[in-house]
Amino acid sequence: PIYTSKGTGDLLKILLPDSARLQEEEADFRNRHQLTTHTPALPLYDENDARDTLKLLHTVPNDGVPVEVAPGIRASFLVAGHIMGASLVLLEIDGAGEDGGTLRFLFSGDLGHYDQPIVKDPAPPPSCDYLMVESTYGNRLHGDVDSATQMARIINEAAERGGPVLIPAFAVGRTQEVLYLIRELEDDKRIPVLPVVVDSPMAAQATQVYNRWTDEHDEEYASILNTKRHPLRTGSMTTASTRDESKKVNNMKGARIIISASGMMTGGRVLHHAVRILPDENATVVFVGFQAAG
Repeated sequence: PIYTSKGTGDLLKILLPDSARLQEEEADFRNRHQLTTHTPALPLYDENDARDTLKLLHTVPNDGVPVEVAPGIRASFLVAGHIMGASLVLLEIDGAGEDGGTLRFLFSGDLGHYDQPIVKDPAPPPSCDYLMVESTYGNRLHGDVDSATQMARIINEAAERGGPVLIPAFAVGRTQEVLYLIRELEDDKRIPVLPVVVDSPMAAQATQVYNRWTDEHDEEYASILNTKRHPLRTGSMTTASTRDESKKVNNMKGARIIISASGMMTGGRVLHHAVRILPDENATVVFVGFQAAG
């Protein structure tokens, strides 16, 4: 079995088949254009593999309650606060510690910030003998200007120019945070209500997952839901799921906000929007996530 949090299990149903499909398409492209040293080029895994893998998932709550994952080994999952379902995982291994005691190994991928919207703050890390943690931003400090102030300035300037704003964003996590922020700025009257288009089928599906897993919502997000309002819906928002809907975005004029994947602009629909928008001297591109070198 593959043990994971309930939120991650739900997101994997979206992400894993999609990544397999992309690999199959890449292999097919390279075979057709003879751009491979392998004959034939093969995906690392295909959609059938993805579906078989999903059958092995065993989901558990992100509540810190130990679960026996193998004889003498227990795993506790706690909220990491990065994206929905992200976990700190504490492994307790009987007999592996000093003098035959229990060894406590704590692992975490990305950790969220405190007071970050949507998801709960990271749980306090439990005591452990060893700690392994992701460190992409381990050598950097955040700026003094908060994200809301920066985004408000960018959107207001774009509105004055009547130009489009293109936001490349990861479909899971960052898209939802950007929508929450724009909706919040609109509610506070810090920006005008502009047309917002989310052009990413995966982001639309991930947003539904975010709404389902209420156990990991922070208090503010939950309070907005209780008022029968949608925390991730701006005043004038549409979602483009099909290719035809995506193409219609090209006909939009004036100030508007387009949020699309991929977040690093290495592929996806955001590239098509960039080709059309970037020649416009009034256009703005806002990078809101990690960008790999090159």
